[in-house]
Amino acid sequence: MNVEKEARERAMEHVAKLIQRPDQLDRIGEMKKKGERKKAAVEAMLRTGVQSQLEGIRTAIAQLRSAADDVVAVETETMRIRESLKPFPALQQKMGALREWSERHDQYAAAIENLRLIVEMHDLIADSKAALTNGKLLLVHKNIMDLERARDELMYEVHKLDGPTMEKDKKSLLMLFKDVGDLVNSLWKEITVFLKRCLVMMQDATHKEGPTMLVSVLRIIEREERIDRYYLERRIPMNNFMPPGRPRRWRESAMLIIEESVWNRVNVSQIEDDRTMSSAWLARYLESTRIHVVHDLLMAKNLSVTCFPPEYTMYDRFVGMYHSSVQRKLREIIESDSGLQKAEIVQLLKWIKEYTDDKLLGDRRLNLNPQAIVAEDPLLPPDVMVHMQEKFLEMTRDDMTTWLVRALDSEKDDWYKDVEPEKDGDGNFYSPLPSILFGMLEDTLMLAKEFSMDVLPHVIDMAMQQFLPFIGKYRDAAMAFKSKHFEDRNRFAQFTKTMIAIANNMMSCSELTEKYSRQIRLSMEEENAGGRGGIRRDDVMVDIRKVVDAWRSGSSAITQVLYEEVMLDLDKHLAEVFSRKWFDHTADPMGTIVNTLRDYHQDHQHLKSAILLYLAQKIHLRVVGEYLRAIEGRRLTFAAHTERTKAAGLLKENAEGIEFIFSNYVPNEEQAQFTPLQTILISIADVLALTDKSLIELETANFARRFPNCPVDVLAALLMAREDVGRAEAKEKAESCLSHTSHHPRDAAYGELFESARADAPSWMMAAGGTRIADVHAATSKLASSKFASFLK
Repeated sequence: MNVEKEARERAMEHVAKLIQRPDQLDRIGEMKKKGERKKAAVEAMLRTGVQSQLEGIRTAIAQLRSAADDVVAVETETMRIRESLKPFPALQQKMGALREWSERHDQYAAAIENLRLIVEMHDLIADSKAALTNGKLLLVHKNIMDLERARDELMYEVHKLDGPTMEKDKKSLLMLFKDVGDLVNSLWKEITVFLKRCLVMMQDATHKEGPTMLVSVLRIIEREERIDRYYLERRIPMNNFMPPGRPRRWRESAMLIIEESVWNRVNVSQIEDDRTMSSAWLARYLESTRIHVVHDLLMAKNLSVTCFPPEYTMYDRFVGMYHSSVQRKLREIIESDSGLQKAEIVQLLKWIKEYTDDKLLGDRRLNLNPQAIVAEDPLLPPDVMVHMQEKFLEMTRDDMTTWLVRALDSEKDDWYKDVEPEKDGDGNFYSPLPSILFGMLEDTLMLAKEFSMDVLPHVIDMAMQQFLPFIGKYRDAAMAFKSKHFEDRNRFAQFTKTMIAIANNMMSCSELTEKYSRQIRLSMEEENAGGRGGIRRDDVMVDIRKVVDAWRSGSSAITQVLYEEVMLDLDKHLAEVFSRKWFDHTADPMGTIVNTLRDYHQDHQHLKSAILLYLAQKIHLRVVGEYLRAIEGRRLTFAAHTERTKAAGLLKENAEGIEFIFSNYVPNEEQAQFTPLQTILISIADVLALTDKSLIELETANFARRFPNCPVDVLAALLMAREDVGRAEAKEKAESCLSHTSHHPRDAAYGELFESARADAPSWMMAAGGTRIADVHAATSKLASSKFASFLK
């Protein structure tokens, strides 16, 4: 009822969907007919389905009845067969005697069949030995195969009996066929000889004897392989029987023999003798190996196809054999007790680098893919390559240390010989030291390039680390030489020229070192060098910068020595400038200074231009600064206007003298960087020569505007030098004028000059006996050092 009710509800829903508008009532008749047709179709489908199911059931019932009848028939037939088989066990026992006679008949048949070979065995073996001597290997092997077949068949028959005398019978047969085993061994020895010479035999194609014999040997080996395979495949069906000496695996042994012959060709026996007799032993050996490898592989490619069966893929085997032999030999050379020299390491690694080039495996005639071969099995493993690189760097470091010591000793010997240094194309003094140092480095880098481009940053960084302590030793040696000279200035006549050469050397070394920073930027595109033990580019650049700075510092220090030497001759005359002797013309300090500097310039002109500018600025600063010291120290005071006017005239004359000597002292190309400090003397003269005191404040203001970084004390001391200005007034006017110049541009050169002038009394006085000079005052050298550094940068 529930189903009928549910069906009725669904029908009502369906009708409601069909008739939703009044105009659809006219189609009720059509809808009823359509529903009746659909119902009739469904009923017809149901009848068809039920009928097909009934037919299937009828067929299944019929088959079940037939299967039951078949089961009964099979059971009946099985019982009949079981009854018919009951006599068979007794029949097996009755046939046992027949079986035994059958097996004995088979043994007799085998014995009769092989009887002829057994009777003629000794003659056959003798003939085989004669044929072996004549090189008829195929005939010998045929006889061996016949004899072994007879032996193996007899042994198999004995093996099948599996009786208590089986082992004894087998031993008897082995003793009977003992000569056959000896003949096999003799044949194998002869085959071994031919296999060892297979490369030469393939090449001897003109007489056709070599290839023919090689093909005969390979045919014998293939026969043996087939016999081995026959017995291995039938071992279980033949009751685990295996003839004595089988499987021989002659093909496998043949490959080992050929591989050993390849190794012998790579391992040239004369290498040790050559090593003790010639330093070029490794280069000769590597070249010999290259020639042999290419020649032999070409021969193998062209001839192995005609001699070896295709399944041997002999050309690929030869390539692998030569590659493995070269690997083995290279490792032996590397691990040898005597070791390798640096040049030999480079030769070896260069050869490894060229291994895949067209001179070796990359030869187009070989038709190989050398990159794939090396990628799969490299000649040297990565850890060995890294070890070789480290060993090369260690040897380079040791060599460089030795070279640097020798170079410094040679340089010092030249100093103490007291000979004039050589001149370059620009007329500058120099010594061979820069060419020795950087020639050595360039030679090392050339070797490193042959080694690997990756090692260049390591070599450069190592060289920088070696140069840094060397620069200190070089500088210390120069200072020791200076001390000996200052003890007795007549001792080394060429001292000044030698120091000039040393300063120029350090300047040249600085320039040569700096070029390696550009090389590092180009060669190390990434931040780190690749590979194990990589080095950061920034670290190398820092080391290069340290060395460049050390060279420049050394050049500055040596120039300081030249400066001290000049000051030893000028100090006593500088002490007289702007003094009473200077004013009274009882002494002519400026004339002496000019003449002394003119004499020194004869040597100083052979300095590099940047160093000469540095030295000239230091001397210039010292000379002009002495006037300011004299004014601040009130070395000279005036009692009348006439004295001030006279002193002003002398100051202007001295300024002209200073300008004259230093305009000639400084190279023309450096004039733009040279600050003419003597102009301050003219301004000082103007202040002193002023007659109208009412204008003194105006003139002082002009002075303050020209030199706004002038200290108050210096300007006050200048005003106090006038007899008409007191201390308090001078200080007041100086402070007033300078207070209005706080925003005026300041020249650093004059700032250094005033700083030097404000220092304490000069420290240039010689000790008793004139054998020592004190250190130069820091303020005096600060300006020139900054100029020198800025020029170099």
